[in-house]
Amino acid sequence: MQVKSLAKQSVLGTDYGGYTVPEGLLHPEAIYYSVGAGEDISLDVEIANRYNPYIYIFDPTERAEKHFQQVRNNATQGIQTPLYKNYIYPTTPQTFQKTHFERIGLWVRTDVLKFFAPAKKEHVSHSLVNLQNTASYVEVPVSSLDELMNRYGHKQIDMLKMDIEGSEFEVIEDILQKQISIKYICLEYHRIGKNPIAKIQESINKLINSNYICIYANTKTMVFGFLRKDVYRNLLDK
Repeated sequence: MQVKSLAKQSVLGTDYGGYTVPEGLLHPEAIYYSVGAGEDISLDVEIANRYNPYIYIFDPTERAEKHFQQVRNNATQGIQTPLYKNYIYPTTPQTFQKTHFERIGLWVRTDVLKFFAPAKKEHVSHSLVNLQNTASYVEVPVSSLDELMNRYGHKQIDMLKMDIEGSEFEVIEDILQKQISIKYICLEYHRIGKNPIAKIQESINKLINSNYICIYANTKTMVFGFLRKDVYRNLLDK
């Protein structure tokens, strides 16, 4: 797989929750979806501060919602919230003015499904596909991406970030089959199945064959960024 980095792209967020963002993509009228917030919304905060787009954060877990609310409430009072490794959320009272949080999971249809707990209780990341083979679960509402977009009145997404614990394979397939208009997709792939690397490569190939260019790849963390070809060409000229 060939990676075609842009001259102007930045890594925002912590080492754990950060992703690459191409400069010139986001702006005050842009639509950014962040799926799988957990307890690290550093990318969303830094995107809000730098580009001021409309931000929609989706996560069905109670802990994720509580974390978001704490950071947002502190921000409105001018209080910065520490995260970890000396990282402090760089919030201001204006950071969350255009941010919406919904407690819902991303899947290929509207439903209520089992959301399986992580093996370690201190971890927050649950999984629809039971990534860690645990017995404990909660039932959560889920929706497909196009259904979420219809509800919010969005015909296109400028940036979609996904960290959805193994569900990314089905969701990407759904996105491509429905030809949902997304300029930039960044995500973390998870190793599942008997041949995990082959499964990841198959998904990457589908994106590349569907008019996307890989602008970032970290094969250790399995974090990737895919920019639509027409957007890539436009950003090359900026």
